[in-house]
Amino acid sequence: MRTNPCLPAACVNSATSLARASPSKPPSTGRPTPPAPSPVTLPPSKPGSKLRLTGLVSHPIVLRSDYAQTYRPGHHNFVEDFVFDPHLEPGLDPALLAELTARNIRAVVGQVSFDQTLGLWIWGLDDRLRDVP
Repeated sequence: MRTNPCLPAACVNSATSLARASPSKPPSTGRPTPPAPSPVTLPPSKPGSKLRLTGLVSHPIVLRSDYAQTYRPGHHNFVEDFVFDPHLEPGLDPALLAELTARNIRAVVGQVSFDQTLGLWIWGLDDRLRDVP
């Protein structure tokens, strides 16, 4: 299993930390779909948008909170980073949170560039990134 050398805690706390919620300039209108099968697709990210995560636990997880959906545009939006964290979603079913905890899943981290997914990882509760199976 290949892991990303940058631990999520280090990434989030660095000077290039991921911007929360609403970007100052909306991203492009479409996102590429990661290679199937995948637990996440990357839709347009706008304040108030919702995202559906499937394949992580027994039922789909819908994220509506801006805090559960983090977006960071790269230079001229050539590269875009995403963090989808179900643990920050208010009102999420405690049974789904228990399943995520049992599977060592904190969040899904993704990076896209134009029509290509550069990386898609699971951020574990142990602060390690691992490839999406």
